[in-house]
Amino acid sequence: MNQCHELLQQLLPKLGYRWAGFRKVHRQVCRKIHLRMQELSISNYRDYLHYLERHPPELNTLDRMLDITITRFWRDRGVFALIENTVFPALILNAKKDERTQLYCWSAGCCNGEEAYSLQLLWHIRIAPDDLRLNIVATDRNETVLERARQGRFPEGALKELPPDLLQAGFDRKNSFE
Repeated sequence: MNQCHELLQQLLPKLGYRWAGFRKVHRQVCRKIHLRMQELSISNYRDYLHYLERHPPELNTLDRMLDITITRFWRDRGVFALIENTVFPALILNAKKDERTQLYCWSAGCCNGEEAYSLQLLWHIRIAPDDLRLNIVATDRNETVLERARQGRFPEGALKELPPDLLQAGFDRKNSFE
């Protein structure tokens, strides 16, 4: 096991995370930590651990570095198939039974908004009954990614797995992405 993994396994519980959630993205996280260590002129993980002990506010900086921003539209096809074929139909049935006109959905940890927008596209293009509205609240603890989500502008790479009908109906192509 490398030193970054050892550092993460030691620190993640203190920040309320579990190692299992970081196994697949450890390279991205370790790269961020390594860059931070360079900023602080710290050459090894043991010294960074000592730095964290002597400078408690650095834990907040580390916590922000642990944000995982890997996201794209329709990232997990199986989940969206389940939502389309099982979850939304059941919610619609229950809403109609209860004579409700609105459904509410919360996309927690929405990052740049791809998952929330995917739900909205799925609902409006393939599902939406005329008498039922879907309201989606999308939240994230990272204000920078939330601002990107509010803009509703995405790079082409984020759209590569989106089914063609949803891509065509939901997006206008612009010349550039900043």
